[in-house]
Amino acid sequence: MKSISEYSVKKPISIIMMTLIVIVLGVFSLSKMSLSLFPDVNLPYVVVVTTYTGATPEEVEVEVTKKIESSVSGVTNFDGITSSSSKHYAMSVITFVEGTNMDTAFLDIRESLDRIKFKEGVSSPMIMRISPDMLPVMTLTISRDYGKEVSDEEALIATTKWLEEEVQQKLNQTEGVADVSISGTSDTVLKITLNDVALKELSLSNEQVLDKINRSNIEGLVGFSLDTDGIQMLYIGNKVEGLANLKEIPIFYDDVNDRIYVLEELAQIQLVNNDDASYSKINGKLGVIISIQKQSEYGITEVVKAINTTLEEIAAAEERYPVSYQSILDQGKYINLAISTIVENILLGAILAVIVLIIFLRDWKATGIVAVSMPVSIIGTFALMYFTGITLNVVSMGGLALGVGMLVDNSIVVIENIYRMLSEGASKKEAAIYGTKQVAAAITSSTLTTIAVFIPMFFMEGIIADVFRSMSLTVIYSLTASLLVAITIVPSASGHILKEKKEYNQSKFGKKVFHIYEKTLGYTLRHQAITIILVLVFFVGSGLLAYSRGFTLMPKTDEGSISVTLTVDKKTDFTNLSKIADATTNQIREEIDDLDIISTQIGSSGILSSLMGGFGGTQSTVNYEISLKDDRKLSTTQNLAKVRDIFTKFDYSVVEDGKTIDIEV
Repeated sequence: MKSISEYSVKKPISIIMMTLIVIVLGVFSLSKMSLSLFPDVNLPYVVVVTTYTGATPEEVEVEVTKKIESSVSGVTNFDGITSSSSKHYAMSVITFVEGTNMDTAFLDIRESLDRIKFKEGVSSPMIMRISPDMLPVMTLTISRDYGKEVSDEEALIATTKWLEEEVQQKLNQTEGVADVSISGTSDTVLKITLNDVALKELSLSNEQVLDKINRSNIEGLVGFSLDTDGIQMLYIGNKVEGLANLKEIPIFYDDVNDRIYVLEELAQIQLVNNDDASYSKINGKLGVIISIQKQSEYGITEVVKAINTTLEEIAAAEERYPVSYQSILDQGKYINLAISTIVENILLGAILAVIVLIIFLRDWKATGIVAVSMPVSIIGTFALMYFTGITLNVVSMGGLALGVGMLVDNSIVVIENIYRMLSEGASKKEAAIYGTKQVAAAITSSTLTTIAVFIPMFFMEGIIADVFRSMSLTVIYSLTASLLVAITIVPSASGHILKEKKEYNQSKFGKKVFHIYEKTLGYTLRHQAITIILVLVFFVGSGLLAYSRGFTLMPKTDEGSISVTLTVDKKTDFTNLSKIADATTNQIREEIDDLDIISTQIGSSGILSSLMGGFGGTQSTVNYEISLKDDRKLSTTQNLAKVRDIFTKFDYSVVEDGKTIDIEV
């Protein structure tokens, strides 16, 4: 029975065709693979948000939060729940045991919540899985230049209308975009100013009117506030339709005159500006911030590319007022930078390997054969990655970079043995066949031993397993591909390309290296005790050094962005909070020389905030997103330390986590 190496040497056309098939599959797979920063992870969390219009925090706690906690506690793999009850809404974060199938857990939660009988006025719970896709792939600021004759406030109002009527719609229609949220716009709310005289004649109180509105079940009303100026409410949807619907709400039935009084007869209903309750600034000036999320089935880089194309079209179509936009956060940009850095390292490693081969073999043909084995192995690895659902990310590419140094090991061993047999007088084909046969078992066992090191990673559970499984598979794929290349392509090419040689001419450099190695080996064999002690010292010392460096799930990176969240007492009024935001922002702008953009917002940031409609404690936080220059003089970590020192000067308590700072006042 023919061995693989013998078949490869005698059937070169078959090997060429198989190699071309691998290359075509690999290139096709690479073109279809999506780019992401990290592998997809299965986060064991589910968020439940429920609104209870007009309810106090205490009422929300009793009528909503307690019922939800009791209902979901019996779900399979339930690990815990954290809840908060605020005015108008309740939020619960449910934690599951790591490794739980979150698709099943999501359905279990939905079934449990469907069995709860809530009080009238409580909305159906909104259930969400927490995933990296909830984070915006791009955050940007966009504006139109209306000229000097228009004030900042007037420009903001005009920009708001333009964004809501045109820009938001076009971005939502962009392929791969899931949601577009806008903050910092000039907002309006429906406001009702009650007629005290009319209410007094009918013996009605403000609270009774509020209760009637609350019971009206007008779709889109999500919150009320009752003060001396009247009733102010938030309305999601068409505010004009909301205005018309509110006017016709029946408030009081006069049985004496057989007449129904509607709200329009007892109050003035109007749309009013709500800017006094919002704060959004870019580099210290009023600005609008757009956050864009992607659909889960799309890659980050392709969505970001599509978004940029849409933005260019929007800017080009605007003739009267010039449009300018600038990204605050661009995940696609950072991913491309990270991946390109890894690719550069892979190419550099491959080039160095080829240089070493030339120095030692002094044969361009032999070096060329080994050099070809690297890209073929890498391209074949891409095909295996694609068909097993692995994306191109820093972890999987890191695994490929780790394997590059080992990709040529098998090919070098094979080509060296073929070279040796040629020097002993064997023909090209004999040297290729038997030279490969002699080392096939050795390189196979060596490869399998290396692969075995990564097998335990498949038995990990939770987030760590999701992260490192792709790296392990990538290394295994690359090593397997290199082994197949070493016992097929290398002998096939060697049997037809290499020249027959009568002797093996070793270079002077090679002879010198061999002489040094021979002397070192002789010394270690004569002084075995010293050798063992030195090995133990290096082993223990390496372990201590590794331990002293600390441990982290992901290495710190210099992505050029910093997030800061400042939380103050909920009793702090909006005016004072705005002053704090202005003071800290100005200080950051003065002291951070590498600053490119700083966006400052009052209120919770992120998707959860937008889902809650701005209720419950959102006015007690200031969120800063700091974007640094590409040509910064200091690293992100160094700038982070400077930002931390700035807040320390204000006597704020600072907690740092990665590139995020949390501050308590």
